[in-house]
Amino acid sequence: MAWDSDLKEAVYTAPSGKKFSFHFDSNLSSETDLKTATFTFPERDGALVVPLGVGGRRFSFTCYFYGPKCKRDADQFEAGLKERGYGELQHPVYGTHKVVPTGTIGRNDDVVAGVGVSGVSVTFSETIVDSVVINSEVTSIDTINESSNSYYSNKGSK
Repeated sequence: MAWDSDLKEAVYTAPSGKKFSFHFDSNLSSETDLKTATFTFPERDGALVVPLGVGGRRFSFTCYFYGPKCKRDADQFEAGLKERGYGELQHPVYGTHKVVPTGTIGRNDDVVAGVGVSGVSVTFSETIVDSVVINSEVTSIDTINESSNSYYSNKGSK
């Protein structure tokens, strides 16, 4: 069938470079945030909604590991998810994205009916890793006071 030949292998590459291949549920989905600003006005019904672009995408998975080493494989995958930094997700349908695991990591090891299967639930959130991202700067109250004092002392000397 054509649709199954389009599917790619699901692979997460942790910030350390370690690659993890995993199985997944057949129902795949993604979510994309739409950025908007909403303004309401007194004496006017309705709202002005301004489109501001597209935010990041999120990809939620339950990742399955099978076989006699499934618990070890799931443990290593969890450790990779906990690494700091940016990873890469090769999604079976939606392509390759720079991501950060977000939210809560869930773990399921059914020791009776599901022996030989370990599941890890995680949401991968797409991230920007460009150098064009603006870095914010936090200014201390002391710096503000010094600048203010300098301004007013220079203004008085003119």
